[in-house]
Amino acid sequence: MTPNTQEDKLDAILVHLQNLDRRDRLRTWGGFFRGIISILPVLVFLYAAWYTTQHFNEILQTIASETAKQTAAAAAQIQLPNGISLEQLKGLMK
Repeated sequence: MTPNTQEDKLDAILVHLQNLDRRDRLRTWGGFFRGIISILPVLVFLYAAWYTTQHFNEILQTIASETAKQTAAAAAQIQLPNGISLEQLKGLMK
């Protein structure tokens, strides 16, 4: 169906431009929300960096205490030659 008169052609152009305008509005909102979503990881990283700098001593102390607990647990399970454990060795030394 081809428009024959100039008025029909202009009406077809106006309809097409209205559809383009609606699509551009949707693209604009989509770009806005995509921009917001892409900023979120940066904000999370900045918050994590700030939190780490504010609580560095507490984090380091927690890591050190957990490491000491795990080391002590591993040392308690060590078997010396002849099947003697550290606990038995401590009992023999007393």
